[in-house]
Amino acid sequence: MKVLFVCAQSPWPARSGTPIRSQGWIKTAAQFLEVGLVALTRSRAEAALASEAERHCAYVRIVMEPLAKRQQVHARLLALTRLMPFYYQEYWSRPLQRAVSAAISEWHPDAVQAEWIGSAHYLDAPLADSIPCIYSSHNLEHLVVAGPNAGLRRLLAWPFARQMGRVERTWAERAALVACVTKAEADWFKLVNPCSHFVPNALMVRDYHFKSPLERQGGPVAFIGHLGYPPNQAAAVALGRQVYPHLRRSRPDLQCVIAGLKPNREVLSLVGDGVAVYDNVENMAAIWSRISLLICPLTWGAGSRIKLLEAAAYGVPIVATPVSVEGLNFRPDLDYMAANSPIEMAEKALELILDCHKAKALAHRARETVLLEHDWAALIPRLQKLYAAVGGSGVRIRDESQ
Repeated sequence: MKVLFVCAQSPWPARSGTPIRSQGWIKTAAQFLEVGLVALTRSRAEAALASEAERHCAYVRIVMEPLAKRQQVHARLLALTRLMPFYYQEYWSRPLQRAVSAAISEWHPDAVQAEWIGSAHYLDAPLADSIPCIYSSHNLEHLVVAGPNAGLRRLLAWPFARQMGRVERTWAERAALVACVTKAEADWFKLVNPCSHFVPNALMVRDYHFKSPLERQGGPVAFIGHLGYPPNQAAAVALGRQVYPHLRRSRPDLQCVIAGLKPNREVLSLVGDGVAVYDNVENMAAIWSRISLLICPLTWGAGSRIKLLEAAAYGVPIVATPVSVEGLNFRPDLDYMAANSPIEMAEKALELILDCHKAKALAHRARETVLLEHDWAALIPRLQKLYAAVGGSGVRIRDESQ
């Protein structure tokens, strides 16, 4: 079976949630079927990484199209007139559309898989040719657009969120199958497409070097995530302005690190008084290796958080809100410390800083949970069934484990 992945965010390099999930899925699927990739990048440096994709994909086309100022203005105007989020319009690219059509003509895939809502734009061509399509939803996008549960922002965002929900339902209806990162989101999609399946976020865990909390003592506390993503921006600000000041009263020497792509002005304003903000880090493993604790004060959003899986894989103890662990099989006070308020987060964080043996036990259990529940290797049988459902009896999936 030949599956063409369409990615509006290139999976190489994988420095944020969407590329990390896409890359992991592609590498895993390549173990038992033939994979192709058409991807968009706005960076020449990223385009140069196409050779990495060629190690796993039989067909690769990386479209390098910098986003010009006039395109940004046009995308913003379209977003306003159509009541759509700007980023949905931003990932529309005619060169990528042509590349998808060319891949269908040249490579003849049996199915096409769109990774994330920004890639769903490009399903028109395969659908016109009656090629089965998979919509891989990385979260319920309309919930992200809606914003926090109350306040002026939510009121202003309501028409955009409603339109986003319509778009998500439209692509789900047209797809042969929808893949979702949480069971709750799969249930939402099942209302329009019964063939909606839960495929949890995962890592190739053995690629992550585990470092015990005993070796991390004295390191900074941290929040890590894509800082252009509004829920992450709010969480980073909550850490810098609410949680960390409580911690520093007890530990004046404690440092705080916030790292991720595209921090906005509010996040950058946190710099100083023990807080460092790192933008566009090339080697995130170096950041992960020196932090002592991940603090995740998310209070809204959708999908599930790969940053928590990475923390567990690396051996970084976690303090998080219940929202932060949605969609993950993490157990409170066994795999992570649960907290509901900034003061409680600071108290739980201080408890782990002072009790390194408790932190060690927490980190080891979390790593084991990720290996059992959120490792791509463990998900291969689930993915094989998913593609068998799309391909039908006439398409044979290669199983290299036999």
